[in-house]
Amino acid sequence: MLRTSSALLLIALLGMFAKPSDANRLPPGGTAPSSHPCRCRKKRCRDGLLEVRLDPNALVRVCTFRKFSPADFLLKPGNYTVSVTNPRCKKPVRFKVKIRAGKTTELRRRWSCK
Repeated sequence: MLRTSSALLLIALLGMFAKPSDANRLPPGGTAPSSHPCRCRKKRCRDGLLEVRLDPNALVRVCTFRKFSPADFLLKPGNYTVSVTNPRCKKPVRFKVKIRAGKTTELRRRWSCK
């Protein structure tokens, strides 16, 4: 009985700390599917304000959102401010990124916290 309950507790703890895969991450060397979902994590998202998680081993597909619609869109080429949630920082790190046409943008590691 004790072994069973400890095994169930261990499985529950592993499930809590397991990272769900984000819809906006691509495997290394992978190509982007034609319709890849990206989710807005805040109400009233603005175009060009992005929420992406830092993953040094993955390419990030960048998405934008309309203010009045939760639908998903790819960013047009241009300069944008990106907000990255760094596991070592308390606050999201913001920086500017340039999006080029027909390219998947790779976000480099940024360990400096402000």
